[in-house]
Amino acid sequence: MLAPHFQETRAAIGGFSVRISETAGY
Repeated sequence: MLAPHFQETRAAIGGFSVRISETAGY
């Protein structure tokens, strides 16, 4: 099983990607 912090990291990366998408206007 993956490390406990993997899900948190994935969520952080996902939120960061969403923020970039909103800033880029995608």
